[in-house]
Amino acid sequence: FASVYRDFRDIDEFVEELQDLSDGVAREALRKSQEELPL
Repeated sequence: FASVYRDFRDIDEFVEELQDLSDGVAREALRKSQEELPL
């Protein structure tokens, strides 16, 4: 999460970065929850 340490120039840029990070976390959790089960 090196991007967390960026120098943000305004609050909108900061909020957008947080949304991108949380979207990535949500996608990863969704992917893990949808792995194929062995038959």
